[in-house]
Amino acid sequence: MNPLSAKISRRNVLVSCLLFSVIGCICISSTVYAQNGHYWTQHYGTKSMLLSGSVIGGVDDLGAVFYNPSRLTSIESPAFIISADVYQISNLKLEDTFGDKFNSKSSDIGTVPSLTAGTFNVPFMKNHHFGWAILSRHNDDLGFSFRNDRDDEDFPGIEQAVDLNYNFDISNRLNEQWTGFAWAHEPGKDFSVGASVFLSRVRLSKSNSIDFQVLSDLNDLVIYRYNRNASFLQYGIVMKLGMSKRLSNNSVVGITLLTPTIQLTGDASYRYEEFYNGLDSSSTTPDIYTVDVQDDLDMDYRTPWAFGVGYTIPWKRNLIHFSAEWFSSVSAYDIVKAADHTSQSSGDTISFTLKDELTSVINYGVGVEIYINEKVSGFLSFSADNSAATGDLSNVISNSSELTISNMQSPYYHFGGGVVLNLLGADITLGTTYTCLLYTSDA
Repeated sequence: MNPLSAKISRRNVLVSCLLFSVIGCICISSTVYAQNGHYWTQHYGTKSMLLSGSVIGGVDDLGAVFYNPSRLTSIESPAFIISADVYQISNLKLEDTFGDKFNSKSSDIGTVPSLTAGTFNVPFMKNHHFGWAILSRHNDDLGFSFRNDRDDEDFPGIEQAVDLNYNFDISNRLNEQWTGFAWAHEPGKDFSVGASVFLSRVRLSKSNSIDFQVLSDLNDLVIYRYNRNASFLQYGIVMKLGMSKRLSNNSVVGITLLTPTIQLTGDASYRYEEFYNGLDSSSTTPDIYTVDVQDDLDMDYRTPWAFGVGYTIPWKRNLIHFSAEWFSSVSAYDIVKAADHTSQSSGDTISFTLKDELTSVINYGVGVEIYINEKVSGFLSFSADNSAATGDLSNVISNSSELTISNMQSPYYHFGGGVVLNLLGADITLGTTYTCLLYTSDA
């Protein structure tokens, strides 16, 4: 197979977005296209989105529930944000996917989930701050297909093939949603601590399929179909601890610790289908009939530790944010292992394992809040979202018996910009984010 190279450039185009909040509402175009090996692709909160998430130190909106719960102490008035729909256009192009000049591409228009969060008080805990949030941690939908209809083709095992029509599809969908509460307290002057506890719900479906039909010059039809799908659903608990300190020059330092997911429950399923039918007059290959379905399989999905640091420093009337976060490695392990099964037609033994392995990575970003006047602020940002994935896309294409969840091993680069208008006691945020990557792999 020729080297696989892909250049993905996605700009999400705003059609409509309106988030109503005591502290603000937002109209923004946002990029959400990730795999579980990328940790900084989703951004949360009004200002935090425009700052590309580089706010571990000085976050001051409801994104604090995720980025650094100790910073809930900076939100003085009760706050509430309701998510709405942002529409995105995603384009994916893979060059030389199936050999020289055989390309694949896909386009999609869909909605991007946004943060829904709020704060509340507990009457008998005067110096404590509380918040809640529902957020999409991952919303991956990586898929592509290749279709072709060719005349006068030769095909192994078929004499004098006339027409060949085939489809190849790969789909990788991972959705992870967090729902939880956050607490913060200021035990000393300009020093805060906090914690967030989330219930995570992870659903994954990974599949690949092949369909082709061949017509011989004798007008005989040969059909082949292959489909394999593995999926799982997991519920777990994940926690983030945070602390922050305001220094004498009004800069803020923040530190966070994210725990791995503690699995509460989960199960998986597996399906395998392979059919081949060729008429005796035109085929020298034996017919194939294989079907196997397995439900209620054991599963084990793991996530890394993460340690983050952030620093927000004032410069004249502007703010500059620096953040970095280290994610630990996860040693190779089996997420789902299907029981070996045999083909009904040939008796061959078939096995399948869905695996995962993650390397350690460091993500980093910088964002600038630019003071324009009392009513208007500008934002510019950049962040690097390195991939912890180790999977090889060639294993998917070649129908290997072992697959990993993630195959995108190149970093994402996020760019953000926009303005915040303070009108009638509400913040109206207008902006856009853009994400790009260049991916190459031997397949």
